[in-house]
Parts: sequence; C-alpha cells; structure tokens
Amino acid sequence: MKEFIEVSKVLMEGIDEMVEEGYFNDRTEGVNQAVEEMLSRYKIGKLRMKDTRRKQGKREISK
Repeated sequence: MKEFIEVSKVLMEGIDEMVEEGYFNDRTEGVNQAVEEMLSRYKIGKLRMKDTRRKQGKREISK
C-alpha cells in the first residue's frame, strides 16, 4: 500500500545523507524504519504506563 506524506526538508536531507552513507537502501526504507521505531517506542511507553498503574493498584489494595 502506498501513502503519501509531507516531510520537512531538514528531515529528508537527513534521510538522504543516511542513504548516501549506506544506512538505508533508499528513502522509503529510511522513513519506514523511522516510523516503525517511533511506533515501537510509543507502544512500549503505553505498556510501561499500564504496568505502573497495575503496580500502583496492587499497592493500594495491600494497604
């Protein structure tokens, strides 16, 4: 599936530099990896918040 997004010139230049240095095969790979990493951090953050709330609930019950 193809979707189109606008990316700032500064961000695109950074991706282009990473492509030139061999970190990515092309822009698409670089942008996809960046989005995947961002979503992964977001999901991990949500799990940590859920775990923290669960632990706080157990402490309140044991009081």
